[in-house]
Amino acid sequence: MSGAPKPILALVFAALLAACSAPQLAYNNAHLLLRFQLYGYLDPDEAQDAMLIAALDRLHAWHRRHELPGYVQALQDIAGRVESGLQEADIAHARELADARYRRLAERAIEEARPILRTLKDSNFAALERKFAERNEEYVDEFLDGDEAERRKAAVERLREHIERWVKLRKDQAALLDALVARHPRLAELRLANRKQLQARALTALQAYAQGDEAALEALRAIVVDWERHSTPEYRAALQAWEADLRRTLVQIDRSLSPAQRREAVANLRRYGSELHALVPADVRAAGTGAR
Repeated sequence: MSGAPKPILALVFAALLAACSAPQLAYNNAHLLLRFQLYGYLDPDEAQDAMLIAALDRLHAWHRRHELPGYVQALQDIAGRVESGLQEADIAHARELADARYRRLAERAIEEARPILRTLKDSNFAALERKFAERNEEYVDEFLDGDEAERRKAAVERLREHIERWVKLRKDQAALLDALVARHPRLAELRLANRKQLQARALTALQAYAQGDEAALEALRAIVVDWERHSTPEYRAALQAWEADLRRTLVQIDRSLSPAQRREAVANLRRYGSELHALVPADVRAAGTGAR
């Protein structure tokens, strides 16, 4: 819930599904990784940990059955669009798909978390505040320290890392990313300010819910599920400008791809989709869809 823009480009969209170059390993262990991360945020006691394990197992099983088939289909769709040449509308479509799937996952996660959130106490909230501060400091170190050139380099490297999961860029193509980042010099600063206000609002809602305020759960749900609408007006405007510029830049990159690069991107997308398809439950694969 950092308030950072999710990757929306068609070549990067599938990075929303990927943590590494071994998708089956990453997906099969996603709930274990999330449990480890949540330890740092909540410092759960033994009872909370048992609840957390059960909730994450259920969430992972639900996702495998109901959401993973959609990711597989999206990857195949994106591969076809890349193969024939991207348009800005294709990138906007990928963003819509990503947003819809994020909202479904967030809604389900909130429901699974409800019993645990009821048990949160002062020690959990202290851990959460410490972790928020730690992550914000890490963000400053990576994107806001140093001079403008250093900050821009960090942002470009992160963006390039996402894209190069699928296709290796030439220097002239990477230069387009550098120019893109240079046109939005305040984005990282605004993103940090926005994530801090979202964190503060989420913490307030969590504390109220733990104290028995049922309405606080809806406030938390709104922040988590639809974080962009609850972002600051200044950040929303900056984000919209960034995403429009990003779409244009990615179309430029797409049009500059060599035949070999295009084959590489399409092959990586299809390979990734095939590996995830193997993780879909057999009866869902046989039916050709995931239940809603």
